[in-house]
Amino acid sequence: MGMNAIEKILANHSQQKAVAPGDVVMVDVDVTVQFDHARPDVLRIANPDKLVLLHDHVVPAPTVQAANNAKRVRDFVERFGIKNYFPVGKHGISHVLVAAEGYALPGQILVNADSHTCSSGALNCLARGMGPSEMLYILCKGQTWYLVGATTKIVLEGELPERVYPR
Repeated sequence: MGMNAIEKILANHSQQKAVAPGDVVMVDVDVTVQFDHARPDVLRIANPDKLVLLHDHVVPAPTVQAANNAKRVRDFVERFGIKNYFPVGKHGISHVLVAAEGYALPGQILVNADSHTCSSGALNCLARGMGPSEMLYILCKGQTWYLVGATTKIVLEGELPERVYPR
C-alpha cells in the first residue's frame, strides 16, 4: 500500500523515500508563524524568509505591557529583516491570514503556536500547533520532529441528522 498525503509530506521534508506509522522523522519546516511576541533571547534565526510574524490576539494593545511587547516585535522585525511581517492595520487572525496570504500551501509544513493551526490542513498543508519551547527550536534551527501516526479509515453511511455538521 502506498503512503497517504501526510506520509508523503513527511517523507519529502525528511529527505526519505518513504515513511511508515511509528517512524520518528526530523523535517524541515516551510513556514513558522509567530504572533504578538518576539524572542529577545534569540541570537540567530534559521531562515528569516520562512517566518511570518503578525499581531493577532492583543490588538489594539490593551495595556502598557502589551504596547511595549508590540514595540519589541517591531524591533525584532527590524533586527532580523523579517519581510513577512503584518503590523497593526495589516494584521489578522493568524490561521486565517496564512491561508489568505498564500503561506499555507499544499505539500508544505507549517507550524504556529495557535490551537487552530491545523485548519490549514484544509489546504492540504501539514499544519500543527506547537508549544513555546518547540517554536523557539524551530525558529532557530528550521526543523522539528514528527511521529508518523497511524491512519484510521472512517466510513459514514446514511444521512447525517439535521443540524449535524463536520468540524
